[in-house]
Amino acid sequence: MITVPSDATTKYSVGMRIRFVNGGNTIYGIITAVTSTTITFLHEIDPTDSLALNLLANSAITLPYFSTSKAPFGFPLETDKWSIEVVISTFSGVSSPSSGTVVNPGSIAIDIPIGSWNIELDYISVCNRGPAGVFRLKSGLSTANNSFSSDELAVYIEYSSANITWDWFSKQIKLNLTTKDTYYLVIMQTGIATATNLGFGVTDADSFIRAVCAYL
Repeated sequence: MITVPSDATTKYSVGMRIRFVNGGNTIYGIITAVTSTTITFLHEIDPTDSLALNLLANSAITLPYFSTSKAPFGFPLETDKWSIEVVISTFSGVSSPSSGTVVNPGSIAIDIPIGSWNIELDYISVCNRGPAGVFRLKSGLSTANNSFSSDELAVYIEYSSANITWDWFSKQIKLNLTTKDTYYLVIMQTGIATATNLGFGVTDADSFIRAVCAYL
């Protein structure tokens, strides 16, 4: 966030591209919120860790530029420079979760900043169980780690027999956030008394949660 003189809303708007020099770094950003005296922006992201490439230093801001153009000269437009990604490369599970209990295996979560985002879910859910019979899995993103905050963020499937089941789920969601929030990957089984293991991911294929800035 940058503090600016008053009436910033008459000059800046959400989606604008900005560039300036701070702490010896050239910083690129996309504006995600504007008030009279503050500009909130998404920093260019380092794809290796999904964190800001260059954070603001407690020093002067020089050579400021802003643009309403989608592609100002020199502005990085690669999707991974404006995306946050969580990769699940091994199995993360919870042992013996009770039927109807929502769990967050491996504390898998993604922190999403202020702004408009296209969320891509592409993950494997796994349920190991003993009893035969019909059972159901519900999984997806939630703002809580022990409940489902919205059915829009979830997927649902019903099985009839197999003792070990896994399925690959894919879903795209749009989110508009006015505050930074954490979204947890949660799962719940119903229909059988107890699963021996419930979770996400396998070693043979990566699952992921990805948030892509919608202002690209």
